[in-house]
Amino acid sequence: MTPEELKNIAPKLSELKAMKTGFEVPNGYFESLEDKVISKIKSDVIKDIPEGYFDTIEDRVFEKIKREDPKVISLKSRLVKIAAPLAIAASILLLITLQLFKTSNEDIFANLETSEIETWINNGDLDLNTFEITSVYNDANFENIELYDSYSDNDLLEYLDDIDLESLILTN
Repeated sequence: MTPEELKNIAPKLSELKAMKTGFEVPNGYFESLEDKVISKIKSDVIKDIPEGYFDTIEDRVFEKIKREDPKVISLKSRLVKIAAPLAIAASILLLITLQLFKTSNEDIFANLETSEIETWINNGDLDLNTFEITSVYNDANFENIELYDSYSDNDLLEYLDDIDLESLILTN
């Protein structure tokens, strides 16, 4: 390829070829380089290597790297040795914990006297509305109870006058 063809095809490359790098190689340097390197290796390195060294090098390397079969430790046996004591300890700890916090099956209300329950209700400590009471006694029929006979009309009117209807609406 002529310099003009190179300039037409790749102008940047032709500029690089024209630049001087500051390094010069004598003519025919790379043609004789291989012979020089081989002769240098033969003169320096080979004189120190014993005769037949490369014939047996493979066997010697394998002897050095050859190892005995590795010891196989079963993961299952290691797991059993570690997990079994941990499982036993956890089970014992669970049983102890359950025994410490065991609640009695006795009925709490069986030990209460009727008078104590009545006092508790009369003091207003029991806060139940009609819906909660009917949910407990769902099979009872409260429709036929006649409570209005015990109150007179005047008592009911006085009660209705005394209560605040807004507070009743807001609480229900």
